[in-house]
Amino acid sequence: MKAPRGAHEAQPGSLSAHQPPRAAQLRPRVSDTPLQNCGILSRPRHRGPLRLPAFPTSVVFDNGRATARLSLPHSVLLECLHLDSQKPDSAILAFLSADDWRQLEALATQGSVRFQLYQRLQQPLLRSAVPTALLERLQAAAHEQTLRVLGLEATLVEILKACAAKDLPVMTLKGMHLAHAVYEGPFERDMADVDLLFRPADMARATNMFKSLGYRILHNADNLVSLAPANNEYTLVHPRLGTFVDVHWSLTRPQKEAAIDEPALWSRARALTISGAPTLTLSREDLLAYTCFHASNHHYFAAVGLRPFVDIARICARGPEPDWGTLANRVRKWGWERGTWLTLSMARKYFGAPVPEATLTGMMDGPLDRDQLHETALTLLFLGSNPEDRIENNIVRLWSSSSHWARLRLLIRRLFPPRGQLVQEFGLSAYPALASLPFLYLRRIAGLLRRHGPKLWALQRADSKYRSVLASQRRLIAWLDAPDHR
Repeated sequence: MKAPRGAHEAQPGSLSAHQPPRAAQLRPRVSDTPLQNCGILSRPRHRGPLRLPAFPTSVVFDNGRATARLSLPHSVLLECLHLDSQKPDSAILAFLSADDWRQLEALATQGSVRFQLYQRLQQPLLRSAVPTALLERLQAAAHEQTLRVLGLEATLVEILKACAAKDLPVMTLKGMHLAHAVYEGPFERDMADVDLLFRPADMARATNMFKSLGYRILHNADNLVSLAPANNEYTLVHPRLGTFVDVHWSLTRPQKEAAIDEPALWSRARALTISGAPTLTLSREDLLAYTCFHASNHHYFAAVGLRPFVDIARICARGPEPDWGTLANRVRKWGWERGTWLTLSMARKYFGAPVPEATLTGMMDGPLDRDQLHETALTLLFLGSNPEDRIENNIVRLWSSSSHWARLRLLIRRLFPPRGQLVQEFGLSAYPALASLPFLYLRRIAGLLRRHGPKLWALQRADSKYRSVLASQRRLIAWLDAPDHR
């Protein structure tokens, strides 16, 4: 496994090879406040002094021009993530103020792309214009990411070997698959957990396998599916490392998303070996389709950051070229066509993904304003990185429901989820005896009111900022969910 550049020895462009500044104005002082230490045993959480820059939100599809405009830090970050290694132009960095550098770091942190920013900024033509303190913090973040991924990989390998011993088919999803399949080194791709997929018929065996490894299962359940029947996954915590394992039995949520032909997906699976442990993975076309679906139709571009687009650009650029005709037919059959088109076209425009224009035209050949859709989705991507500005998709649905009964049903589902979901939410899977049901519901309701009450009140008062965000999200969700008639 390859460590990140600069992790063990000085490389060209590493901190030990930094050049002195060419001009004082190119080295604005940046705050030395360290970033939140993510650690190896927990999901990365970025809090503290990092504050995202304001971003315009009055984006519409229909009448007039969109008002969303990229600030200089936004533009620089997008160019640093572009597949073209000649971007950005070094002259542009001279225009970044100390506050711009802080905003650039905040955007990369919230988007889980600090490693990629660090790689690009330490190129010889750029590093002399970058504040030394920023490069040091980015290098520290790269080391933290390496430790975190090492812990996750150790967790994964232990599970894969146990599955192999029990002849239990398992598919590695998302971060770990991408890290080993499309990135130059497994530590380059940040991730918070291990994602695994089992066949529904194998979930009882998988549950017993996790018990044999020491994972604590709520109520000592025989099947994880029974703990989250309304969902498609359940989160476990490694008994020693404390790392998170998201166990899936489907790629789609049964109450919110249409099921797809998953037996066919398993039949197309590809073999991969990770640190000596065998696993199955999605085929290249299925991987590309699922990555697009997860960012668009699953999350509606909220709180996913820029990382999925970096993933997509690398899927398209590394290894054999995807069969674009097969991909288009598959996402059309699954109802993922609009989300796939929008995600691929954004990856092409902003990140340099080599997606053929003919593929995009074939997916969506009707009248549409591509730039308006791009700007709206991009606005929500950056807003989604900041919880203070973001409106949860469930609030959008609650506010947009056509009847009081529909609102009430959604409200009840959100306030009173199954007990298993509550235990997961509050990290008590390993301590089921502490999971007092009335207390957990009260705690959840209090948390929801604390997080979303001010936004609901602002929407009720017709606050222009949140109404504008709401309008953008409603239009994008409605467009993504609209059926295509072909």
